[in-house]
Amino acid sequence: MNKNRTIEIFTVYATYLLYVFAGNLLISIRAVYLLSKGITYFQLNSLDSFILICSFLLEIPTGVIGDRFGHKVSFQIAMLLKAVRFFFIPQVTSFYALTALASLAAIGDACWSGSFTAWYIGKLKVTDTSSEHIALFSNMNIISSIAGIAAGFCGGYISEWSIPFGYYTAATLILVCTIVLCFIRDEKRKKHNLKDASQEKSSTSNVTDIITASKNFFLYADSAVLSIVVAMFLGYIAISGIDNFWQPIILQKTENRLAVLGYAWVFIRIGTLLSALAVKRSIVRMNVYLFRYLAVAVSITALIITAVSQYWLIAAVAFALHATAWVFFSTLNDGVLYKHIPENAKATVLSALSMLYSIAGVIGLTAFGIIADYHLRWTFIAAASVMTAVFFCILIKQHE
Repeated sequence: MNKNRTIEIFTVYATYLLYVFAGNLLISIRAVYLLSKGITYFQLNSLDSFILICSFLLEIPTGVIGDRFGHKVSFQIAMLLKAVRFFFIPQVTSFYALTALASLAAIGDACWSGSFTAWYIGKLKVTDTSSEHIALFSNMNIISSIAGIAAGFCGGYISEWSIPFGYYTAATLILVCTIVLCFIRDEKRKKHNLKDASQEKSSTSNVTDIITASKNFFLYADSAVLSIVVAMFLGYIAISGIDNFWQPIILQKTENRLAVLGYAWVFIRIGTLLSALAVKRSIVRMNVYLFRYLAVAVSITALIITAVSQYWLIAAVAFALHATAWVFFSTLNDGVLYKHIPENAKATVLSALSMLYSIAGVIGLTAFGIIADYHLRWTFIAAASVMTAVFFCILIKQHE
């Protein structure tokens, strides 16, 4: 490997680590900070619902940017929009202003979706084999986890000193990453001609293809496969619904010590990392179905403990266990489901499932936002109830 190639690889990994660090710097206090601006729990979840819906609607239009100008340009736009959003978050005070910033997040998520992964793999791959792709994805997950853990520690302390300073620091770091990426060569792209334009225009039929292939898959799928889909749909309702609420409920159990939320975020990131590694290393020897039941049982128990515990440390560890169990459960479910999808319909069915889970997320955010405005603790009890329904869904024996 020549020196220039080594420098380029190091720059890609270092830039990604710094970007994830910046993006996660204040994620552990995001919810409580936005709530401090006077919005309700329902409005907080409405912001995320708005982002989900807009990202979904913008998925294909923003994909044209990557196709025409290159993947790097697409996700650099996403990075710039995140920097702008982080810069203005401390300055806005109304729900409507936060909604405007949420629209930037939606455009950014749509621009980032798929573009970074495609550019990352294309930039670093050598042999273009499945094993190399798995290794590259593994590296990306490890870097993301390390950056998230470091950000949790740093962000917790920064937030106790000055939250606006944390957001300005994050925005500056993201701008640095965006500038550094300008010096990395982009992928080679073919020039567009009339034929290319006609092919791009036909890409709008992707949604129709997804609907047709998915309809055929679900019509002929057996009850075992459908039970997985229903279980995941219900699971995403519960997970999305309480994703913003672990911060305020843990903070209620402290004397408003924001650093505690940083510790909780570290617990969550360590747990999810260990869960992913456990699945990767033990999947061959694992009784998949038994461990799925165990994961859901742990999740239900942990959610109840998070709701009723009077001690922040117990609540934080319990919620981290819930998050770990969910990663474990969803990873196993994805593997079983992937096996049952016909080879010629995998891409379209997976896209349809992604849309379905987004719908579940919007349902969860809306419903649990309403519950939280009535009583925050009951959102976790409600989530445990939904996960109980998930447990009964997976009781249907899966066919090998």
